[in-house]
Amino acid sequence: MLVLWVTGFLVVLRMVEDYVIYPRLIGRGLHLHPLAVIVAVLAGAELDGIVGMFLAVPAVAVASVACRHWLAWRRCDRLAERTAAGVSD
Repeated sequence: MLVLWVTGFLVVLRMVEDYVIYPRLIGRGLHLHPLAVIVAVLAGAELDGIVGMFLAVPAVAVASVACRHWLAWRRCDRLAERTAAGVSD
């Protein structure tokens, strides 16, 4: 009976770590939403198995940072165009 209790506890603990704690920790460090981390890991598992799971979060983080930098660059570019044209906000 003790084996069943321990097994159940470990299953619940592992699920809480994998689906609640880990996505929040990774998301804070990479500025990704926990749902994005979960979806990335699941997509990586479907695309390439274990290797895909390990590479999914870094790939999403790189894409997220690249997107943020591109959007910031576009904002600065538009601001420079407005300034050159003499338009004020």
